[in-house]
Amino acid sequence: KNIKMLMPPDMAAKHDEILARYKRTGVKNVINTTRAVQAMSKAGEVIPVDLDVREYTVDGVKLFVGYARDRRALNRIADESDLSDAMVRRSPEMIVVMNAAGKVIEFNEAAQVAFGFARDEIVGQNVNGLMPEEVAVNHDGYLKRYVDTGVKTVIDGVTKTHARRKDGSLFPVELRIREIPGRSRQDSKFVGFIRDRTKDLVNEANAAVCAAIGQLMPDGLIVISEVGIVLTFTEQAEKAFGFTADEVIGQNIKMLMPVETARQHDGYLSRYRETGIKSVIDSTRRVTAQRKDGSRFDVELRITEYKSGAEKFFIGFVRDCSDEYAEVIARTLTNSLFDVTPEAMVAIDKVGTIVNFNAAAEALFDFERSIAIGRNVKILMPDKHALRHDQYLAQYQRHKIRRVVDNVRNVLAERKNGTTFPAEISVRETTDINGEPLFVGYLRDMTGRVDAKDVM
Repeated sequence: KNIKMLMPPDMAAKHDEILARYKRTGVKNVINTTRAVQAMSKAGEVIPVDLDVREYTVDGVKLFVGYARDRRALNRIADESDLSDAMVRRSPEMIVVMNAAGKVIEFNEAAQVAFGFARDEIVGQNVNGLMPEEVAVNHDGYLKRYVDTGVKTVIDGVTKTHARRKDGSLFPVELRIREIPGRSRQDSKFVGFIRDRTKDLVNEANAAVCAAIGQLMPDGLIVISEVGIVLTFTEQAEKAFGFTADEVIGQNIKMLMPVETARQHDGYLSRYRETGIKSVIDSTRRVTAQRKDGSRFDVELRITEYKSGAEKFFIGFVRDCSDEYAEVIARTLTNSLFDVTPEAMVAIDKVGTIVNFNAAAEALFDFERSIAIGRNVKILMPDKHALRHDQYLAQYQRHKIRRVVDNVRNVLAERKNGTTFPAEISVRETTDINGEPLFVGYLRDMTGRVDAKDVM
């Protein structure tokens, strides 16, 4: 069943969004904290509990474990007859008890340690001595208003505020106040349960800073568990791969790899767990990644290992090298390397006009460069493919769907004499010196290796 069945309706209505927000941002507002919340029993009774939520990863599955403590018993110790009982004084939680005039009548050992006051220094004094001045100045008025009207604004709720130590320093606290009714509200006593939130704020700040750094980094940042489940996927990673974080988090990292790499990846991780030999970790490598649309692109990948207690994570910094590769191609087009490259290379502009045609392409197609340059690349294709090529180019430039660009495909090519042959083509996109689109095709004759019928 959904955990919401254990919550009052108002909390249950918000819970899915709280989980979704954590999945999106990684900011831990609830995880690794202890909070006073309300739970609901099977009978519909609302129960005050202290809830401590921790996150674990088991066999690649992310789990949230909640430790819930029923506060009803602790609240009952604040009975009038037990205010001086050792159970209150020695409670690990800070407890401060005051009367309706705001005078402290009990100040337990945990409170003495946290505030730096001895019990005798506080008992009989106004409780506002434990508050920042801007809160203290109004406190007597708040208390009197409640005694006069009975309207609860703080009592029975949870308040995040600051407390003041004996030395004047402030610290963040979570405050819950319970009323012990007397014959009238003037005779009531008020029990304050106080929890130091300093560690919570440190954890929240660290998580927020880490999340912000991850989003501001120019490279994509991906965190995976030791079995390959994606835990973090930043905005830059989204841009590089075309996936949203919600689509990737919780899935195996293999979804971002070509199939031939993906099928071996679990083995790499398993071997590292068994041997501890770092063949990839703590190194920088140039690898091929795969986008959501199936197109492939070159990335520079740096992987580092991070341990938190018994947990082990791998952090990958991913830099898209597509632009860098395109620059290499652009430089190649303008120097003699284009001509001496043994692989056939054909460069076309955005409308399909051939702008460069190297010596290997001349030999492959039996076309002189002087004849090929300036003509449409369709002269190198059989008619049935040539008829659709202009449309393919136009559609790509409108929608940028990479069915051919950045992929390797088997096609049917045509020589000057009209004979056809199977060829393997890899197309890369770059720009010319004026910033206009340029497409460079690398071709290999696959005669004898691929049946022409298979690429018809």
